[in-house]
Amino acid sequence: MLKKGLTLLITSLFVFSACSAAFAASFSDVTSSYSWAQDSIETLANNGIIEGYPDGTFKPGNNITKQEAIALFSRCLGSSEEVNSPIVTIAYNNAEQSLAKYDSYALEQAAYLMYKKVLTEDDLVTYLSAANKDTPLKRYEAAILIAKALGGDVWLKTNPDVKTSFADADDIPASAQGYVYYANALGIIQGMDNNEFVPMGNVTRAQISVMIHRILTLMQYTYSEWVVASVDASMNILTVRNSDGENEKFTIGSGVPVMIDGVKSQLTLLDIGMEVILTFAHDSDTGEERLYSVDAVSMVSEDTIEGIYRGRKTDNSGTTITVVDLDDRTTSNNYVLAADVVVRYKGGSASLADFSDGDYVKLEITSGKVAYIEGEPKTTTVENAIVESVPSTADEKLKIRTTDNDIEEYSLASGATLRRNGAVAEFRSLAAGDTITLTLEYGQIKSAVATGASKDVEGTIEEITISSSESSIKIKKGDTSNVYKVSRDVTITLDGKSATIYDLRVGYTVKLKTSSQTVTEITVTSSAAQLSVTGIITVVNTEYGMIKVSTTAANGDVTEQQVFIKSNAVIVDSTTSKILKISNLEVGMNIMAAGAENVGIFEANSIMVLADPES
Repeated sequence: MLKKGLTLLITSLFVFSACSAAFAASFSDVTSSYSWAQDSIETLANNGIIEGYPDGTFKPGNNITKQEAIALFSRCLGSSEEVNSPIVTIAYNNAEQSLAKYDSYALEQAAYLMYKKVLTEDDLVTYLSAANKDTPLKRYEAAILIAKALGGDVWLKTNPDVKTSFADADDIPASAQGYVYYANALGIIQGMDNNEFVPMGNVTRAQISVMIHRILTLMQYTYSEWVVASVDASMNILTVRNSDGENEKFTIGSGVPVMIDGVKSQLTLLDIGMEVILTFAHDSDTGEERLYSVDAVSMVSEDTIEGIYRGRKTDNSGTTITVVDLDDRTTSNNYVLAADVVVRYKGGSASLADFSDGDYVKLEITSGKVAYIEGEPKTTTVENAIVESVPSTADEKLKIRTTDNDIEEYSLASGATLRRNGAVAEFRSLAAGDTITLTLEYGQIKSAVATGASKDVEGTIEEITISSSESSIKIKKGDTSNVYKVSRDVTITLDGKSATIYDLRVGYTVKLKTSSQTVTEITVTSSAAQLSVTGIITVVNTEYGMIKVSTTAANGDVTEQQVFIKSNAVIVDSTTSKILKISNLEVGMNIMAAGAENVGIFEANSIMVLADPES
């Protein structure tokens, strides 16, 4: 229940209030009449969360504007902390298009609150539009911001019908009822005289100071910067390393959000070497610090170096490693390691002591130093992977999916060899879906063994996708449809003649030869050789599946063709790409019917509705 553990918190807040009068305000106008707010104002001012005016005043009785409130709540949640600057940058970049509509000094702070799920894009109008940004913040709006800043949205999802006991509860907007309840139950915002909340009352600078101070007293947020050292997804354990090279483990519970570059993600998507900012909050139940959120930033490398490891050296200036260029084996370079360098060997966390002379290494360079090192023995094997795409030129890489479901790309070493289905073959003969085992030397494919299952497929073309990178064809047989990738070297025969993929049409009956899930041969037999009729529908008979089409010959002669539509025919509206039924066909439509003659009757296996010739 929400109120569990609040007794200690509220008691501590009362103690804070009783002692606040002992503090002398440094602002000339924060006098004894504001003794209830003195400590809050002083604390926030000293920590740069709220500011006074150049004349030495604070103006505690002035109303707080909506854009001022956005800036305050954002700082309360850490936007002004230097360690969170990468998050602020990511947040602003993600929201830049939405923020471009507004003229406000609080745009970065608003972006940060959007990142923290306190604001939505729709809320920007309420708080930052020209008409609203300089208007006073209402008490019910303050309650919404407080509740969302403290994670109230999650609690309210399972408690949607809560309602406050204030005498004027009916005056609180329905959409704010739950937030007012939550913020009040935590003791952050109180009622006024006569047990009234006064939802439409304005919030003053003194009042907002007390509210913000109470949030900070409750949560006691702290932030620290780390680098991902390892992830144990099975146990939900994240191991991170600080700048001194010390590791620490944290269990990531279901209530701890993991964000990567501003997108909510899974723990498994964190990569070793990623920078992470961990936010901790005070747990009022235990009195201990708890992990509140994990914010990861993808490592942006200035350069990637691949080469052959030749040793390391450490002196007063730090540690350097020597790497020989893969292409020019006579050239070597020294690289300085960053103090918090992340080292991996054979896919796991390691140290440079695990490396041997001649190992393959991959370096990520950031700010002129090595931030990440990944090493493997000179020769490694990748077993039982699945081919995703095949290189058509020497410059392209082979893309595979590993048994861990990771996508990897590898270039071919000079003289690389392939055996496919037991025979020597060229790499371009590989097909998507082949099972392949790679032998790598210095990260490049030295040899490979692949297996591809071949089978024949018959059916009707339901869809054709033509692309410069990868084409595909969708074949329907009975009630089942399957998509096949089309090999670049596919052989196509149409009615006994050589053809191309551009000659195929939806509705054609075809025979395919496939290797794994890739089509290597397509044959349209003479019995399915296509005829076509183009013209205007004059009759539609849905009961018999028949239409009549009026066609005009080149000499101007008009004839009428009877067309029977096969039960499995595909009918497509070319203007919308929608699939139609025979009942959708209407007299006057301009169509093209493709099919074949059967005992003197024209049977259509595809119909395309064309644009009106007069349009």
